[in-house]
Amino acid sequence: MIHSLHYRFLAILFMFFLSGQATAQGGENCGSAQAVTPDGSCYIANTIGAADNIGGEVGCATTGGPNGHRDVWFSFVATANQFDVNTTNNSVPNNNAEILLFSGGCGSLTLEFSTCGTMPFADNFVGLIPGNTYFVVVSTPQGGSNDGSLDVCINNTAVASPPSNDDCTGATPVLTDGSCNPGTTVAGNDSWTGEVGCATTGADEEHIDVWYSFVATGGVFDIVANDLTIGDDLEIVLVDPGATPCVSAFTVLDTYCGPSPLAGNYAGLVPGNTYYYTVSSNSNQVGTFETCVTNSNITNDDCTGAIPVAVGAAGICVEVGGTNAGATDSGVAAPSCGGYAGGDVWYSITVPASGNVTFGVDFAASGSLTDMAMAIYSGTCGSLTEIDCDDDSGTGLLPDIQATGLTPGSTVYIRLWDFGNVDVGAFDLCISEPPVTLSNQDCVSALPICSDATFNGSSNGAGSVNDLTAGNEDCLFGENQSSWLYIEITSPGDFMFTISPDNGTDDYDFALWHYVGGVGQQCPPADGEVDRCSYGAGAGFGGSYDTGLDDGTIVTPAPTDNSESASGDNWVNELPVVAGDAIMLIIDNFSSTTSPYTLDFTGDAGLDCTILPSEFMTFYAVEEGNDNLIKWTTLTEINNSYFTVQHSLDGETWETIGIVDGAGTSSEKQHYALMHNDVRKTVNYYRMYQTDFDGTEGSMKVISIDNSFSGGKVVMTTNLIGQEVDHTYKGFVLDVYEDGTSRKRLQP
Repeated sequence: MIHSLHYRFLAILFMFFLSGQATAQGGENCGSAQAVTPDGSCYIANTIGAADNIGGEVGCATTGGPNGHRDVWFSFVATANQFDVNTTNNSVPNNNAEILLFSGGCGSLTLEFSTCGTMPFADNFVGLIPGNTYFVVVSTPQGGSNDGSLDVCINNTAVASPPSNDDCTGATPVLTDGSCNPGTTVAGNDSWTGEVGCATTGADEEHIDVWYSFVATGGVFDIVANDLTIGDDLEIVLVDPGATPCVSAFTVLDTYCGPSPLAGNYAGLVPGNTYYYTVSSNSNQVGTFETCVTNSNITNDDCTGAIPVAVGAAGICVEVGGTNAGATDSGVAAPSCGGYAGGDVWYSITVPASGNVTFGVDFAASGSLTDMAMAIYSGTCGSLTEIDCDDDSGTGLLPDIQATGLTPGSTVYIRLWDFGNVDVGAFDLCISEPPVTLSNQDCVSALPICSDATFNGSSNGAGSVNDLTAGNEDCLFGENQSSWLYIEITSPGDFMFTISPDNGTDDYDFALWHYVGGVGQQCPPADGEVDRCSYGAGAGFGGSYDTGLDDGTIVTPAPTDNSESASGDNWVNELPVVAGDAIMLIIDNFSSTTSPYTLDFTGDAGLDCTILPSEFMTFYAVEEGNDNLIKWTTLTEINNSYFTVQHSLDGETWETIGIVDGAGTSSEKQHYALMHNDVRKTVNYYRMYQTDFDGTEGSMKVISIDNSFSGGKVVMTTNLIGQEVDHTYKGFVLDVYEDGTSRKRLQP
């Protein structure tokens, strides 16, 4: 026993002698890591009997045989940005070693660097943050028979110099001919103070980026970035440096983030101006890369280069981004509107079978033009005829043209320009056929909602009645493309809903009038009675364009306001209701693209559409030649003396057109009708009063019928959620005509 201890002691002394200045031994795992001073000192790492705490392949460290890794742990606090390590073998049978460098804390480690090979070997890594703690893991692969002792020397005293283009003032100039430029972020620093577009700050709350600059030779910027040794997603930030580069505030034009190869495109540069871009990685990994920049001119500077654009269906378009950068005067005669002074760009469409097309322009995500005009033409390049021209009918000072009666299959050319040719920038072009529009653009023709099922709606105008005034519009500012809905409450709860634009970007607003006990409804709504209103502009909570009423289920924290201006987050308080209450709701598309919306009821209040008193079953009008037949049916009547039917052309001024005797008291279904002769070919409105024998009156909801239709044969009839129905279906339906138009009616 004495001899055995004596020999073991001699063996330890011998190992110490072989390792020179090596001292200590690494810890068994992260939590017991041996704290060391990273001044170049060497330490013994003995993997004999050590456990596998890496748990799989990490970096270059492989699992080897069935026994996996055998690893020991060291830790140090960084004093500089460069890490140097070298190893020498003492007793590892296969002479192989693995070195891993982690940042973070035990339980949330991030691999920063790995190096593996046959000892002796040395390597280094640049990118440490002084003051942060790092862990060095030394392991021997194929644990068991290849465990042994080695020396590891750790040095963190060297300071690596940052790249020459570490900040804006040292930005590397690059050509824009598509040639590729090598770069590195090794030893780079943080130039941004927070997240920039999609470029995140990373685990250490900073970017490690390098800078490049170029002089624009065209209006379109294209870049491709290839990762060489970074090993993580790349980030590119494109900026306009302002009047004094690196001094003036930057304007971020666009950001691009994702795996290699990463491509980005931006239209809206001004030829001759200098622009900058930075390159970084998603989690601040450093390494080498290359970027390849191309800067081209626009191709649709005149009619012959017009870019074909697809026409979207049912009001939903595929937005096409464009720019007037580099555009000149096409030489076509000046359009009839919009302060034309040159700088026009051209697009074209093939007219769909309906002959109806909406041409819209919207703001681009960045660098957008804000005051544009548009003209559309028939004919061929060199022989064009202007069809229509518009300046400010769209959002803000942007144009919008709703063309009807175009020749199906023909080519229409679209000409766009900045008003006065003052500004250079980007825009989004949106072209579609108008959606099948429900005839509920006015309060008096509000569409009844019969349940809490999801509802799809749309509008392409503001109707024929000016329902919103300065006295009753609250947070809104008039109607753009409005839909009016009427709802009755059948059980108490919270009335909540979400309005979602089908194209994801339209700016929908709304106002709501709450009639307690179903009393007080009128069209237009009375002044000062709006109960909920949202005029929130653009994206709101979570970056979404959704809007509505909520109690904190969707929006956190829960909304606290009943009405909001353009600076709001698109959400207001829920509305508590009880059975018998009624609600009038206007949904308005401020973007005026005709793109539909989806209305989803998210509260727990019960909804119904039994608009007429309970003893009534139906009240509707049917066109018969030049006349309208007004029909209604009752299920029961008690002391009913007569009905008074009134007519209006505007929903405001009414005249009595007939009185029909009632059935007195009846428990059987009664059918009534009144013919209104020689009606005008426009929208006609009807309402009815029921009078009891004692003089008590009850008013019915207003109905309307559009006598201006000439759509031809009905090819399909659907319910209000688009499901095809036949003559046995009872309720509101849409008749779709062979020319693509439609009409709503109540089918008894």
